[in-house]
Amino acid sequence: MSSSNAQLSRYAIVLGLLTAIGPCAIDMYLPALPAIGHALGADPHAVQASLMAFFIATGAGQLVAGPLSDMFGRKRPMYVGLAVFAGASIGCALARTLACSSPFASCRGSAPARAWSRRAPWCATCTPAPRRRG
Repeated sequence: MSSSNAQLSRYAIVLGLLTAIGPCAIDMYLPALPAIGHALGADPHAVQASLMAFFIATGAGQLVAGPLSDMFGRKRPMYVGLAVFAGASIGCALARTLACSSPFASCRGSAPARAWSRRAPWCATCTPAPRRRG
């Protein structure tokens, strides 16, 4: 395998993993909703509201992440997003009440949006432009 093919394969793997962060977070969160409500002593509807906060933050995060990446480059906002995701995940795990957990759930939702909004530009810069015949 040539060096450029190895680099493209590496980019594809990294982009795939970054894209999978959000769905994996949701897939772990949904089955745990009843247990979260029981552990935090919260109403099931309130726990579902924290899931809604996650999705709202995901949508808002995509609107903010694109312009930030244009201003600061692609890597720096991505690293900040991964750090926010890790910190918010720890905050959710350590929260004692749902009122403390919901803001962390919002932060967890906004972080994967940074990866989702930058997939197409990364792919565009990693692949060579097609040659025109003429």
